[in-house]
Amino acid sequence: MTCTGCADKVVHALKSTSGVQKESVNVNFLMGRADLNFLPDFAHENEIMEQLKRSTGFRVVILDSGDMQDAGLAKAWISINSSSGGYRAIEGIDGMAKAKLLETAKGRHLFEAAYDPTVIGIRDLLAAINDRDHGTEAHLVPIPSEEMLTADLEKSHMKILGWKTVIAALLTIPVLIFAWAPLNIPRPSVYITQVFLATAVMGTAYKIYQSAWDTIVRGGAGGKRIDMDVLITVATGAAWAASVAILIISGRNGSLTPESQPVEPFFETCCLLVTLILTGRWITAKVRMWALKRVVDVGEEAPKDKNTTKAMLSVEGATPETISPDLLQYGDVLVAEKGDVIATDGVVVDGKAEVDESLLTGESKPAVMKAGSLVMAGSTVVTGSIRFRLTRLPHENTISVIRRMVRSAGGEKPKIQAIADKVALYLTPLILGVATTVFLIWILVHGLTRQETWGKSAVIAITYAVATLAVSCPCAIGLVVPMVIVFTSRVGIRKCGLLLVNPKALERGWNAKKVVFDKTGTLTTGKLNVVTAKCFLNGEWGGFDADAEQIVRTLCKNEKHPVARALAAKVGSGEEISGLEVETIIGKGLQAISERRTIRGGQPSWTATGGESHPLVLEIVEQGLSVFTISIDNSLRAIFGLEDTIRPEAPAVIAELRRRKIEAYIFSGDHKGAVEKVATELGFPNQNYRYGCSPDQKSAEIKSLQEASPGTVLFLGDGTNDAVALTQADVGFSFGDSTEVAVSASDIAVLSTSLNSILEFLDLCIRVKRCILAGFSWAIFWNLFAVLAAAGAFVKFRIEPQWAGLGELGSVLPVVFIAALVGIFWR
Repeated sequence: MTCTGCADKVVHALKSTSGVQKESVNVNFLMGRADLNFLPDFAHENEIMEQLKRSTGFRVVILDSGDMQDAGLAKAWISINSSSGGYRAIEGIDGMAKAKLLETAKGRHLFEAAYDPTVIGIRDLLAAINDRDHGTEAHLVPIPSEEMLTADLEKSHMKILGWKTVIAALLTIPVLIFAWAPLNIPRPSVYITQVFLATAVMGTAYKIYQSAWDTIVRGGAGGKRIDMDVLITVATGAAWAASVAILIISGRNGSLTPESQPVEPFFETCCLLVTLILTGRWITAKVRMWALKRVVDVGEEAPKDKNTTKAMLSVEGATPETISPDLLQYGDVLVAEKGDVIATDGVVVDGKAEVDESLLTGESKPAVMKAGSLVMAGSTVVTGSIRFRLTRLPHENTISVIRRMVRSAGGEKPKIQAIADKVALYLTPLILGVATTVFLIWILVHGLTRQETWGKSAVIAITYAVATLAVSCPCAIGLVVPMVIVFTSRVGIRKCGLLLVNPKALERGWNAKKVVFDKTGTLTTGKLNVVTAKCFLNGEWGGFDADAEQIVRTLCKNEKHPVARALAAKVGSGEEISGLEVETIIGKGLQAISERRTIRGGQPSWTATGGESHPLVLEIVEQGLSVFTISIDNSLRAIFGLEDTIRPEAPAVIAELRRRKIEAYIFSGDHKGAVEKVATELGFPNQNYRYGCSPDQKSAEIKSLQEASPGTVLFLGDGTNDAVALTQADVGFSFGDSTEVAVSASDIAVLSTSLNSILEFLDLCIRVKRCILAGFSWAIFWNLFAVLAAAGAFVKFRIEPQWAGLGELGSVLPVVFIAALVGIFWR
């Protein structure tokens, strides 16, 4: 696909296919991909692919099979050699959800298997298959990545387009020689040779003519768009047809005009047009591929050494062994030493190391990792060594999430893109109208005022009309915003530590007027310390006891909230209460219910009736500490006071926001004392902070800010309880190590650990706006200038029809380079 017109064709074709859910169709012409949902009872993926090929003429390949993407399932290709049949060897294994046979060859069966990785790991799955029957052998087959499939398709397309361009050029050269060189060859022989050569040159661009025919006959994208292919077809077809008509008329009459005013065919025009158009498309496609590769290949910049593609699996009591990252499973503990690239996300178990996360967060200074620290896939160990427990499999780790987000980024359409699409929609038929007007004007000028014959006047007028059609490039207008967005995605990740979840946020960020912060883990470091611990046992309040530690360990073990992490770190590993399933109550805390009792941990007012007024709770509140209480059957069992520290960069960030006339607010679920302490240190006025906010209250407060005055409201949060507020805000930021719920609800995911990311986002929005306006300005200026020059509006300068094929290069290439300026000279 080369433009938004191509994307509209694909959208129309897919929505017209039986079984496809129309509202699910999303086409990204820059990435050359379409995402959709379909009903397997009414359509098959191969049928949809063939229908799309027939409707659009595009080359199509299936990147991923959607029917295997059930929630929580992992996918693997498994090759099985079994005499008893493949399905018997793979079905019925605990944790196996689906199996689809892809191919069978020489006794081996290749399956696409979907399994629950929390029930059975991939190594255990392979072992279970091998144990099914004697002689059964199963091994993992690498799944071709989307990048690999797309690259193969692009290379094939570029190869075919390149050969077409070369053939067109070789056939055009003799046509040009016949037209421009003073050869002593009879003209009839020259013209006949030119006819055959020009027709062959036109044949190299048959895909363009086929696409234009489909657009004219079927109405393009549902009757809504006349695309560039139509303009090219009319331009080159008119030049070829006019030249053939001159030959036919000359052959019948001996001469079309008197010898003093000869009219000769101009086959060189259509030949050179086709060759230059094919050349332009090849060059622009090459540049587009280069740009997209730079954007999509996040995490591929790490050194390609022996440590890059392996994972060191730590085995208790044995030497660590090297395995493929594809064979990792939950529970694995990996070893990373100096120079190693972190294979996947995890939490450090022991050891200490400096880790370079610059490819993901944009921060050049290595981060110190120790027990409890989170490591991200793609990071490189600079010094030291660590052992970390895998928390995400390779298909769901940070690198994979970033790539998915980047691939989908160009498919989102901000409001300004909708305007650009509408302009491009009407510009193409407008160009047709302008070319028709140019033809009529010049035929009248030469026929009436310059006393030319009507035949010669028509030929001259055709050359102006052909040049007008060929030189214009409405596609460039529709290319501006998507190209800026994909470059911005790379700059955001590599230089700002920002993952662009929703590209519309860039447009909304232009008019930022208010920024709302959550407190814990956002304005503060989120690394809390337990400074007070009181437990009620045997009728009196005392220190930490073993039973209370066991309760804390059970409630907080797998939680990501900073308070839960601090408590889990306080009690460490050890015995837990068996048979309890912990549930997160958003905005309240944690709850575990058994037949004998109900255990709650969280806000004092929720864990126990009147808990917020307990003397020990009030004492902790007066100290400005965060409070966490545990109750059993509505009676307080333990009270904890936790202290957090303000991020060192927070004062400077708040001051800079004020300098930019952007108001800052704090909306927190913590109690008054803890919130007031942070607000006072950072200089927030009383009316700019709220405490004790539930998730719904945060959302309501943000809504009131939105209604109070115009301007965009930004919200920074990190917890599951912030999801409602993140959705309500005009731009939601999931900050730091946010929960998955928070990330999915946000527009921007902050990968770094610095509040400076909010300022970098605002600066990035300004750059995006400037690049988009510059791109639009160039595309409009070029089309206006080129059309006027081709139409003969300038007395001393004209774009001849044979050179008008360079119009696409002059329009598209500057747009790509302007988009690349988003990241140039970034501080």
